[in-house]
Amino acid sequence: MIPGGIWPQEPSGAILIQAVFLVKSTVNTERIRRWSRSIKGDLLRRRVEKRAEDDENKIEPGDIQTFMQSPIYNQAEELFRKYEGVVNGALSEAEYTLMRNFVLLNTLIDNAQRVGALLGMTLKTIRYTERKGECHVLVIVAHKTGTIAPVTLVFVPSLWRQLKVFLEVRRRLPGFDDALDQENAAVFLTYPSQTQKPSPMNSSTVSKGMKYIWRKAGLKKPLSGTQLRKTAATLVRERYPDSRLLLAQQMSHRPNTQDQFYHLTQQKEDSVTMVGVISHVMRAKRTTGEAEALEDRPGPSGPIIEEVEEEDETLSLTATTSNEPPEEQHTPLRSTVLSPSPAAISSHGRRLFLEE
Repeated sequence: MIPGGIWPQEPSGAILIQAVFLVKSTVNTERIRRWSRSIKGDLLRRRVEKRAEDDENKIEPGDIQTFMQSPIYNQAEELFRKYEGVVNGALSEAEYTLMRNFVLLNTLIDNAQRVGALLGMTLKTIRYTERKGECHVLVIVAHKTGTIAPVTLVFVPSLWRQLKVFLEVRRRLPGFDDALDQENAAVFLTYPSQTQKPSPMNSSTVSKGMKYIWRKAGLKKPLSGTQLRKTAATLVRERYPDSRLLLAQQMSHRPNTQDQFYHLTQQKEDSVTMVGVISHVMRAKRTTGEAEALEDRPGPSGPIIEEVEEEDETLSLTATTSNEPPEEQHTPLRSTVLSPSPAAISSHGRRLFLEE
């Protein structure tokens, strides 16, 4: 003890603990950095591999043409004609699942939306459908976990009629009760077993249903909602380079929540335009007499656009400086005449209603 009865200052236990923790923390931080660099490298390699896989398995318009010209496609259309306006009558499991899977797959082909948008379709969304021209627009709020911005599904006249027929035949399912006819009931239901009741489909059963009708058409390429979205993103951007913003809005990747809510009215109008473009590019067989506005225009080429399904990715890539000349300026999509020629329309049997 020094004069005055004051003990000299010595490191307390808390200070020693903090010092040890600081040393260990520094070591651990360096380990985390090395681990992060390693993981980032693996992710980048996997991205390149996935890009190559997508390019090998990408769905071409010719594949969709094959689907539309297949016997199973014609069989489904015949079933819709058979049951249109028919109130009573037996409905087999094969007939119900074929009609249901037909509507599921054609809706995704036209809209390039996620499977979650189909799962979010309820009888209430059908009741609040808005008609835009000759198309019908549905607003789906619950379509992706953690996302509160709505999406739209547009039904062209032929598909809308088929959906209405399907809504009637679903009531003939064994075990169908009043609960499945309420506003919050899912539109798409499973076919029940003998001991169960119909239940809402999930992403797995939707994917299986679409793959089943796809394979029945004689197509071997893998099919999924994501694959259709990537194909639509690639084809539309190649044909219409200036469609980037409208296409991103329709496909709901990287949405700005407030803009989506505040501009929902405009979004519905834009969806009709964009779905017409998507549907035409995905379904139409190129013809010699196709309108000039729908001819291939110069645009970015390369791998399938990755931004479609990378909303949740947190890693960013360092931009590189390019000496390439600036991109050629194109006419904005809305000022371009998008209506296909009669020859193009008749080639795929569906009428498209596009804004000029």
